[in-house]
Amino acid sequence: MFRQKEQPQHGYSILKGVEEMSERRVRLSTGTLYGALRRLLDYGWITRHSADDKARGRQDYRLTARGRKILQQEIARLKQLTRLAGLRVIATEQQT
Repeated sequence: MFRQKEQPQHGYSILKGVEEMSERRVRLSTGTLYGALRRLLDYGWITRHSADDKARGRQDYRLTARGRKILQQEIARLKQLTRLAGLRVIATEQQT
């Protein structure tokens, strides 16, 4: 969704990015996305900026330093979880 070194993204761009990254396995509704964005704003993990395209009232979102740190921690947690799941599968296969 948010890439660490990129420019701020607006909602539609985030929706399309998630869809693309997940190879179309994840398709967020706008309600789901904007609910998540609201929570991320409340947590202070992202900030909102008015986009240059003010005629459409578009808002851009950007990771904060805290959000970037949380993202990195979550990536590490998921890598560890995936590694442990893989080890468990291997152990189960060896038992059969």
